[in-house]
Amino acid sequence: MRLHNNEELVDYVNLFVSVLICFPEVGKIRFDRDNGMLHFSFLLKDVSSIPDMEGSLEKLRIAVEKYHRLDRSMQYHFSMEQYRVGDYIVVEAQRDMLSVNRAEITFLIELFRLEFMHNIMVEKMDTAFEDDYQWYYEEGAHHRINDKRMNVDEKTIGNQIVVCREAGKVLVFSN
Repeated sequence: MRLHNNEELVDYVNLFVSVLICFPEVGKIRFDRDNGMLHFSFLLKDVSSIPDMEGSLEKLRIAVEKYHRLDRSMQYHFSMEQYRVGDYIVVEAQRDMLSVNRAEITFLIELFRLEFMHNIMVEKMDTAFEDDYQWYYEEGAHHRINDKRMNVDEKTIGNQIVVCREAGKVLVFSN
């Protein structure tokens, strides 16, 4: 899939930035424009305390499948990969951009949060955002993703977009 509408692409980038701002559990989001795939990366620590990693990932797969069955979704692609980096495990959830929506992104992140509650790495937030984050969950606003807008020069966006958090800032890269 190749997006021809640059305005739509900017909306996607804004969505990815919002996800990273609102959900510190997500370490990185990568969007492959050519394949139309969206990749969410989660970093897990203390992996020796996870008794059945494959079983946990299977529970997540089944939950996403049931979500789509209840939502009566058409065809969709969802997969997960895991790999070890030192003492950590990176789990990458892959989703196609044609059928994903904000509600499902929120659902997927909540699944990871619940399943790996004590193992998921969460970047310490800047105190300026900490109050907003607490309000976000106390008021139940986590059912929607904040619309944090940014401007992107559409001519400089390549085929891969990577949005990550570094030192309390959200960074957007493209090739």
